[in-house]
Amino acid sequence: MFKKLIKSKTVWLIDFYTPWCSHCTYFAPEFEVISKKLKGKVKTGKVNCQTLGHLCREAAVNAYPTLKLYDKSAKSAKGIPVEGFGAKDIVPFVENFLSDSSQENIIRDEL
Repeated sequence: MFKKLIKSKTVWLIDFYTPWCSHCTYFAPEFEVISKKLKGKVKTGKVNCQTLGHLCREAAVNAYPTLKLYDKSAKSAKGIPVEGFGAKDIVPFVENFLSDSSQENIIRDEL
């Protein structure tokens, strides 16, 4: 399922976390806010690295929480790292990524 997700045409924002991580627990409600603000623009999901450690290793996750974007340009499970500490940082980052991606597609179409 994960390999299909990262190769799909849909843009995904994935939160890699563990249940024992205090930062992850603190970030969980913020990720819900981010998900609501980006609804209709990207799909969001969470991966529990305690139970799905093999996916987190494949995605090169070595700290929690870790956010990564996946779209058709992501060549591997490593995805595109997302920097920021809350919706005020992360939502604009994702929106800029989407804007840059759509501009890139327009340029390719014109060529």
